[in-house]
Amino acid sequence: MKGYNIFRNGKQINNDLVTEKKYIDRIPGMGMQKYTVKVIYEFGCESYDSDTAEVFVNNPEIVKPVAGLKTKVIN
Repeated sequence: MKGYNIFRNGKQINNDLVTEKKYIDRIPGMGMQKYTVKVIYEFGCESYDSDTAEVFVNNPEIVKPVAGLKTKVIN
């Protein structure tokens, strides 16, 4: 596994591959945000979307990291 791509409302938000198991979205916007993750494997293959984590943002300056996203590995 090389890392992860992070998606908010269906659009990728990371510029570089995420290699840690945490990511802080610096510009989430107000209201309901839906996040998913895809795993990127060594040969460029990509996993299916993870489960969706929904986060309601009412003050974008106070956003806590989302934990517990899971993805399915397909061989």
